Formats: sequence, structure tokens, C-alpha cells
Amino acid sequence: MLYLNIQKDFESGLFYQKDILVKYNISIKRLRTLIKKGLLDKKKFKLKKYEASIETKEKISTLRKNWLKSNPDKHPWRNKSKSIPCEKFKEFLNSKKIFFIEEVLISKERFYSVDILIPQYNSVVEINGNQHYEATGLLKKYYNDRNFFIKSKGWNVYEIHYSLVYNLEYCESILNSILNNKNLELPFFIKSQKKSKYKNREDYWNNRKKNKLKKYEEKIKILKNSNIDFYKFGWVKLASKILEVKNPGKLLSEIDPEFYKNCYKRK
Repeated sequence: MLYLNIQKDFESGLFYQKDILVKYNISIKRLRTLIKKGLLDKKKFKLKKYEASIETKEKISTLRKNWLKSNPDKHPWRNKSKSIPCEKFKEFLNSKKIFFIEEVLISKERFYSVDILIPQYNSVVEINGNQHYEATGLLKKYYNDRNFFIKSKGWNVYEIHYSLVYNLEYCESILNSILNNKNLELPFFIKSQKKSKYKNREDYWNNRKKNKLKKYEEKIKILKNSNIDFYKFGWVKLASKILEVKNPGKLLSEIDPEFYKNCYKRK
């Protein structure tokens, strides 16, 4: 009956999703589980749509801009995954011994980070996917405005469709155009590289495991020297009190897998 009431509220269109979760005291994780089990039909949901006021939108915009000014290295453009076509064009530039810089902030007025910047020839190269273009083949408004802004700062902008980077003749023609540009010594802002504490992800997880072991070292000694029979059901509850964790099995499997291997487990 509860699921029917929840489904009815979702289909009414009178509530936001959060209102329903609060009303029935369920989490978003629980909601997803109910949908996955087929107890709720998501296709029939007609949730009330939230529309922010102009004042709210302006407030969010101002806060976002201020945050980006304070944290330029955390801009989403700077943290995007590497593009294979973009890497291909960089290889071409390297083969021609052309110095370039990746992911550079052009201006602090607008937080535009360009794919490739060639400062010696005051040129910017953008490798674009299909999402950058309208069906007509023209740049979408956002990218067109972005292009215009960068040009207004004195840079020459080359917008290249990703498929063309595999055409050597086309790349040569772009390079010739770039080499004919003059160096105006325009300003740009290079992302500062932060030194990582870890060599790679494996090193990160090994350090994490080491720190966890150090944290629980004394408690595990007490646990092993206790009178708990780890071969019988019920050891988990007793171990939980000593280690002061809800799931001692998970903790032991991470930091002392050999010991945990011989402990009783439910089948």
C-alpha cells in the first residue's frame, strides 16, 4: 500500500521529489532501489518542476563567477578528459617542433580555457567535436561568442573539426597560416601544477591502507588477544565493540586479509 501511495504522489505532479522523500521518510538510494525492483514506475512520474526566479539565477551566477575567480584551476574546462583528436594535433605540432601550451586561461574576465595556445604566433587552436556545431555546420552561439571574445583579446583562433586532424595536408595548411602570424606578446595564464603526494592510484591506496593499519593497530592487537572465538557465529558483534566500527569484517578484510580469511562468515 505504501508503494501505491508513493506512486500516486509522483504521478500527481503536485510535489517536488524532495517533498515526497521527506513525506515518506525514504532516501534517494531507497527510491532508486524501489524503481530497480519494479515497485515504482519512473516512466509515470510527473514531478513538479522547479523554476528559479531571475533574482535567484543572478545570485547563483554571481556566486559561481566569484568562486571561479578564486579557484581558476578548478574550472570544468581545465579538468576535462583528454581528447584523442586533440592529442593527435599536438603530436603533429611536436613533429614540427612548434612550442605550444595546453589548457591555458586566456583572460580572467571570462574563464575560457583553450585547447592549444601557440604564444610565439599569438594563435589559439580549438579541436571541436560535433556538439560544438549546429546542423547547418556553423558554431553554436556559446562557442561563437567564446570565439569572438578570444579574438577581441588579440588572438588568432583556429576552430578545427576533430575529423580534420587526421588530414595531414589540412594540418599543414593550418600550420602555414599560424606561422604567418605576428607575435604580439599577449597575456595568458598558465595553470599551476600541484605536486601530488602519490605516484599513482596504487600508491594512494597502499598509503591509505598503511594509515588505516596504523590507526587501528593497537585495537587489532587487543582484538586478537581477546577471548572471542572467530570460528563461530557472533564474533562480529563482539569485535565491533573493541574496534569501535559498525563493520569489523570489512575493516579486517582491508588491513589484515590473512586473519579475516579464517573468520566465520555467513553462507
